[in-house]
Parts: sequence; C-alpha cells; structure tokens
Amino acid sequence: MALLLAFLLCMRTADAQAAAVPSTGVAWGVGAGSGSSSAALSGNMLAITQSLAVSAALWGVTQVWPVGRVVTAGASVMGQAGRMILQSQMAKGALTGAALAAALAISGDASYDAGSNSFQSTAVSVPPGSNVAWESTGWSGGAGCTTYNCTAQQAGQTRVTSSCGSASLYVLYSITLQSDQKTASVTCQRISDGAVFGATIISRQANYVPPTGTPKPATNAQIESAIAATPSSFTNLWSAGGCDSKANTYIDLASLSLGLNGSSDPCAVIIAGGSPAPATVPTSNNPYAWPNQVWTDAQPGKTTTHTLGATSTLAANTGVDQKANPVKMQTAVTDAANDGTNTTTTGTTTTQTKSDTKPDAPAQTTTATFNGNTGSLYTPTGKTWSSVLANFQNTVKGAPWYTASVGFFSVTISGGSCPHWSMPANKWMPALDAGQFVCSSTMLALYAAGGVVVLIVAAWAAFRIALL
Repeated sequence: MALLLAFLLCMRTADAQAAAVPSTGVAWGVGAGSGSSSAALSGNMLAITQSLAVSAALWGVTQVWPVGRVVTAGASVMGQAGRMILQSQMAKGALTGAALAAALAISGDASYDAGSNSFQSTAVSVPPGSNVAWESTGWSGGAGCTTYNCTAQQAGQTRVTSSCGSASLYVLYSITLQSDQKTASVTCQRISDGAVFGATIISRQANYVPPTGTPKPATNAQIESAIAATPSSFTNLWSAGGCDSKANTYIDLASLSLGLNGSSDPCAVIIAGGSPAPATVPTSNNPYAWPNQVWTDAQPGKTTTHTLGATSTLAANTGVDQKANPVKMQTAVTDAANDGTNTTTTGTTTTQTKSDTKPDAPAQTTTATFNGNTGSLYTPTGKTWSSVLANFQNTVKGAPWYTASVGFFSVTISGGSCPHWSMPANKWMPALDAGQFVCSSTMLALYAAGGVVVLIVAAWAAFRIALL
C-alpha cells in the first residue's frame, strides 16, 4: 500500500493541469504631477491650473501620463476662503507681504486697520432703525448733492426739498438707517402743523465717512462681502494661503467638498468650491501599446499558443462625475490563438474604468477587468484534483490483480490454548513440565517476532512471483 500511495502522489494527469492566463487588468490612478500649480485672475474669478499625473501598470510595465486641469473659483468662494486666510495670518501677527497687499486692496463694508491688526466696519455705527449721525459724510441725496461728499443732513434736506416742497414749508425730521446698512429713509416735517411725512431714500457711497467714535469690528459676513467685491485681491490671497504647494494634491473634488463644513483649510475651500474644466491629456504616446504576452494552453493532442496584446487610451472625463474623476481610461485587449494549423483572432474587448481618487492624497488604483470571451483560452470540465484522484483510485481497486492481492495473506486460525507438555518421571530423571517454558510470555513474544520475519519473506516472494 505504501508503494501504491507513493505512485498516486507522484502521478501527473492532463486533467489536473491548467494554463496560467496573463492578467489583462490595468491598475491605474491619478496623483499629483511633477509640475507646479498656478493661479491667475480671469474676469471676476480665480483660475487655478493643476498639474496631475496618471500612472498605469500592466504586465510589469508602468506608463505615466501628465494631465492638466483648470478649476475656476467664483467671488463668493473667494470671499469665504479669503477671510479664513487673512484671519489665520492676523492671528500670527500684523499682516505682511501678499496678505497685507490683499487686505489693503479690499474695499466695501470692511477695511483693514494696521494699527489694531483688525478689520473695522465702515457701516453706520448705529443699529438699523436708528437715526443716522447727520454730520457723517459720503451720502448722496440727488440734485444739489451729487458729489457724494454731502453730510447725511445735506443729503436728507435735498430729498425733503425735492419730495415735499420748499424748504420754507418743510424741514428735515429724521434720517433712519435701513437693514441693508447702505441706505437710509428720510422723513420731512411740515412747518405749519408739524405733520411728518415719509419722503425718500438717501444712499451711502464708497467715500462714506462714519461718525466719529469707537471703531466697530467688522463681522465675518462683512469681511467676506468686501473680499468678494474686490477681485484684484484674489491672487494675493491665494499666495498668502500657501495654496500653490497643495493645489496638485486635491484630485477628487467631489469627496473633498463633503468635508468642507468646519474645514480649516482655505485652499481646499477654494478648490472644492470651484468648477473644473475638462482635463487636458497628452497627444503623444496616447494610446499606449503594452508589450505582448505569449502563453500556451495544452490540450490532449493539441497545444494552442495565445498572443495577448493590450492598448490603453487616456481621455478627459466630461461626464457629470468629472469633479471626482478628471480622466477616464479605455483598455482594448486582443487575443490571437494559434493551434498549429492556423492563426485566428478570437476578439478584441474594450473596458473603461474611472480612477478611485482621494482628496489630499494620490489616487488609489482600480483594475480594468478583461470581460472578453474566454472560451477559446480555457474551457473548464468540472473536474477537480480530488475528483480525478478518487476516480483513479477506484479504477485501481477494481483491477483483477488488486482484488486478488487484497486477501492474499488472509489466514483464518481457530482459537485454542497453549498445549501443556509434560514428561513423566523415570528412574533416571524426575517428572518434567515443559508448559512453563513453551507457553511463557517470553516464548509468545518470540513466536510473534518470528511470524513477522516469515511474513516479510513471504511477501517479497509473493511480489516477485506475481509481478516480476
């Protein structure tokens, strides 16, 4: 049986062999490129140019394509991110460099005060619904007050005169700030009976000078509004935030935007809040032809040689998901099979996948799986190693020589006991009891050992007679 087991373990059968088919899946992903990013003003928006790279690998060969993408951020996005950048810099000390240049360029409802290193509100320093300080300048009241340096009282009286009548009949009664913080309603009073009339609106202009008194810190909303109204500050804000060094790491903008609530990274706010244009892909070496792979499929009486070729093409992704996947890749796989008599192209299969990218990190890779017809490469039979081995063993056990040898040494001996040998006494020797010697435990062990020796010798003789 030991010889038979060794034979079975060493046997090779065609059913137990399967050819190794080369993988046809291209592993690829998008990451930061080797070039630097840049930002420039485009109208009232900031256009950021990213340098990205696509790395693809198949059959031990890696190909890298440079890819560019432009993301455009609007005024509202720049307002939020710019306020974050400036406040972060102010927390470290007085503004300098690009941050200072941006802050000084900002105009509107907030202005930077270098002395206090803070933004101060240029809005009227009284709450909405309160009377405006009449001596404040920078109001427009229409005809007679168009130089925009009128006091509120002058502008209001101009409106009273034009709306209610002669200044000898009506006088200015009140100037009340409205909720927009930029206009005020004017009322006039008739001199004859003291009746008050709602007259018209005066407007606060860019050169408005607030009433003297304690400066009022600007709110976040006022700072953001002022930045959004000053596109000339956008490029300096981008530089002040150090965004050039990080821009290329932001690839999946869709996933990046999901984490913006409470984000402390203003550069991510700009990129994720912008709108990407279709990526630019290289024209040279695109598509890329991978080296051919050759393998054989051995069948009984026939060996087929397969030649696999693959070509990958990179293209800009213009679909609705282009914020997450800037590019897409198509891979065409061709299999040519030669069975020794002729060569037949069994088909070309094209698969398209999108890279699984992550924010702030190079993209993970995905695999473009070969979905072509594999019938000509390998046809499974349902047989397994265990089933083939079991069938062979059953065939061997059914052979006549095996069945004859199974009971070759089977011997049946009826039970009994050790004989009691004794010799009676005579005149030369006393009675002798041999049972105590021939049936002792020592003799029984010697009998068993002798039986083993006889069995080995007989087995060899039987094997020699039967098979040699």
